[in-house]
Amino acid sequence: MVLIGNSFARTTDYWKKRTGHTDVLVQLLIVLGDIDPVRNVGGKQRHDSVERKILEENEEREEGEMIWNLFGRIGLGWNLNVDRSLDHQTPICHMGQQLSKRAPVSFRGSGSFSFVSSLSAGLEAVDNGLRISSVSSGQLSLKEDAMNWHPMSEATDREYNCVEGSHYFLPNDDEEKDRLFTQHYFLGQLWGTHVICEPVRELLSRPGSKVLDVGCADGVWMDAVFARYPKAEYHGVDIAESMDEGHTLSSAKYEFGNVLEGLPYLDSTFDYVHQRMIFTGVPKAKWVAVIDELVRVAKPGAWIELVELDMKTYNAGPIDKMFADAVSAVMEKRGLDSIAGSNLMSYVSQFNAISNDSGIQLTNVTTKVVSSPKGWNGQVGDAVIKDYEQFLISLRPFLPHVLGISLERYDELVSENSRECAECKSFGNFTCVYAQVFKDSSL
Repeated sequence: MVLIGNSFARTTDYWKKRTGHTDVLVQLLIVLGDIDPVRNVGGKQRHDSVERKILEENEEREEGEMIWNLFGRIGLGWNLNVDRSLDHQTPICHMGQQLSKRAPVSFRGSGSFSFVSSLSAGLEAVDNGLRISSVSSGQLSLKEDAMNWHPMSEATDREYNCVEGSHYFLPNDDEEKDRLFTQHYFLGQLWGTHVICEPVRELLSRPGSKVLDVGCADGVWMDAVFARYPKAEYHGVDIAESMDEGHTLSSAKYEFGNVLEGLPYLDSTFDYVHQRMIFTGVPKAKWVAVIDELVRVAKPGAWIELVELDMKTYNAGPIDKMFADAVSAVMEKRGLDSIAGSNLMSYVSQFNAISNDSGIQLTNVTTKVVSSPKGWNGQVGDAVIKDYEQFLISLRPFLPHVLGISLERYDELVSENSRECAECKSFGNFTCVYAQVFKDSSL
């Protein structure tokens, strides 16, 4: 089996810093999404379920199994159950059971869906003088002058991307990279794979298939896919200036670029274009243009895959409802889509309507939804709530001002929210839409 060779040796020190581990096997298992980075910190704790077993290069993994990697697997005691049909009427649960009957998912037409929530509005609580209301964000008492906060407007100890034309308001520093690392772990566990688009898995087994990861950050997703599909050629693009080709297992080729301004690639270059979790940087008005750009760089017959989240929690307690409403209000104020996951199919449909006359269409469109427990039901739930905590901490420079509370009270509420989510059995939903690119060469 062809393994990682020289590129592996180059990455050891870097991933020791990222994972907190000196053990190379544990570093790889965390990078590939098989060990929970939340529970494995400081380079001391080894997960006792790690089984050292090298897979044959072409060994197939059955649907629903725990994800296998090049170097081993981790058993968490449950089988993944990812929704594979469009008539599923409840949020999808990674434990193979229904998370809640309070927020059914209603599917309509060829893959489109909408959430129907029965969470009651008007639930109120008084917490140490802070009035927390679960009514819609439009009725919250928020300080709008703080919503347009920009990292250059005041001093902060976090580092940010200072890229002209970028709407992304999250940091770009080691703390944020750690959060994205945690997110990578639980997304792999929730979906049961790092390549959700099933037809792509066969395509990636062919030598020379070209993969593009848009918004690639440190390239951890490409590393994980490379471990399973080492014959493909990997490319990453991001607005972050700290990308280093020498740090990746996949030997990915990096480019600096902003998808909102156009990708730095020729037409019809890639066989598989992947993009996930960039909804905090894409305005509603530009989503169709973003899809158009992804399609432009994709070859005829290629696949694109989009993964996004709704800034909405089901079974939410009053604190989490307050946070979600405030973040949603901030995003709406900035022109961003706080329910981008739910709207992905709509954006694809709009693209098809606009591009129909040009002979370019997205076909074989498929939608999948998976639910994420926040702070309950094992290691994945722990990772989900850790990611959410880190997300809220990254908004600390301005969200307390939006809510009109002190930094100290904000920190207390972030901590209390984790406990509340576990008690309420709160969860969110991630949506994946993938489609095949059709380009009529006669036009």
